Amino acid sequence: MQPNAVLRLGNGTTIVGNFQGASAIDAAGKTLWQVKAQIVGGVGR
Repeated sequence: MQPNAVLRLGNGTTIVGNFQGASAIDAAGKTLWQVKAQIVGGVGR
């Protein structure tokens, strides 16, 4: 995933997002959750 946006939270979790979706990664590098963007008519929603 090539990130367009990255946000580090106070608890050490990092949120990474791009046009394909977003994911949360803890301070140890473990993926906590991941969502994929839904493409409808060529536009992400």
